[in-house]
Amino acid sequence: MFDLHDSVSKADLKGKVVFWDMDGTLAPFRFNGHIRDLEGSRHSVSMKEIQDGIYFERTPSRFMQRVISDCEAKENIIITHCHCDREVEDKHRWLDRNFPMIKVRFVIDENISKTDTILDYCKKNNIQLKNVAFIDDSLHFLKEAESMGIPCWHISSLLDYFE
Repeated sequence: MFDLHDSVSKADLKGKVVFWDMDGTLAPFRFNGHIRDLEGSRHSVSMKEIQDGIYFERTPSRFMQRVISDCEAKENIIITHCHCDREVEDKHRWLDRNFPMIKVRFVIDENISKTDTILDYCKKNNIQLKNVAFIDDSLHFLKEAESMGIPCWHISSLLDYFE
């Protein structure tokens, strides 16, 4: 039997530890008029763009700011990949400005598994996976996490959140 309730509701997030991706989830993925820079990092931002402070030009998703404020999560956590130290610093500054309410952040090297990071955090903090949610825009990361028992949703599952 199919579960036709594939959208995320407030009940799916209420009281949960929610891991939120940044690029493509809390902020639009498009950079400087492109989705992919051939000279870019794994997530398509070039070193020149990073050095020029590209993250400070990005507008956060107002919709996601409302969702995070409304969802009544037990804890909201950022989990995002980075290519270099400058990007780590800039992402923290961007988050401080646009999502200051989220204090726990995993701004990790792009070669580190988000799934492993979530599992390690849950193990260290005695959090059962049924009490977790992971929201990302990358099916690759979501499939990996789901295969390890982490409840996951693609960002598109939030489109009907306020209905």
